[in-house]
Amino acid sequence: MSIKRSLENRISDTKSRGTESTSGRSSKNSGSIGGNSGLDLSIPARALIPEEINYMLPVDFGLAAKAEDTGWVNTTEQSWLDQQAKSGGRVASFADEAALRRYINTVASFGARAGQAQILLNSWITKIGGVRKSKGGDYEITGLGADDLVSLAAAAWIQAENVTDRRIKQDLDRILADKTPCRLAGDTSKVQCGVTVIQLNAPPELRFRAVEWYGGAFAGINATYKVSSSWSWQKALEDSTGSSSFTRRTADELEAQGNAFDATMTRKQAVERSKSNKSTFSSGKPDGQ
Repeated sequence: MSIKRSLENRISDTKSRGTESTSGRSSKNSGSIGGNSGLDLSIPARALIPEEINYMLPVDFGLAAKAEDTGWVNTTEQSWLDQQAKSGGRVASFADEAALRRYINTVASFGARAGQAQILLNSWITKIGGVRKSKGGDYEITGLGADDLVSLAAAAWIQAENVTDRRIKQDLDRILADKTPCRLAGDTSKVQCGVTVIQLNAPPELRFRAVEWYGGAFAGINATYKVSSSWSWQKALEDSTGSSSFTRRTADELEAQGNAFDATMTRKQAVERSKSNKSTFSSGKPDGQ
């Protein structure tokens, strides 16, 4: 399955809810380009991340008692582990710390990539234009539609495999290099390794110092995008009678190569140029008169 298709599947429920919530509105704005009256989708950053890690729980590392064949849990063993948690017991003395560290590194690396992807995505939508931040911190986007956002998010995820943001890269290196012994922190699902703390839930929560690295935010970065499901530059170009098939193919090829930003700009410029030409033609006057 392609990255873009995976993203489309992830936001399908959100898109359906958004469409239902606006079904009572007038169809006047349906399919129109731009404007904030049609921002019917609210998409959290997590929904724009096409992949996910395999979650692991305390029992996978020996931090919780396994269920026996009968389905019962050894309460004596679990009580002992609970006591270790309350006293801040060292993980290495009774559980698989090496496996736990590998998991922490996996979660941290994923969080870094997700944070980098958000930086790229936010930069691109700002350059395209028609975006502002609400008082609540949400991105209200009128300069592109939901389909455009999905294409950009897919490309951002691919490019983010190489983390380039200096702050994220430095902090990730610190997490991966930390060899401080891990200890339980009051509960068998909560482990602290130096200044890194992981909550072994599904999904997990990871903090590095005061930064929420994986969970509600990624590498300290989180956003929600409000956007319209009723239009996009992709749809507008397909419906445009004044744009050539060559332009459409060019945009599609750019997107296939992972260059969704240039693909979106190509579509946008073609549609705007077509609209401008139609306006000039309908006025019956050549430019400049």
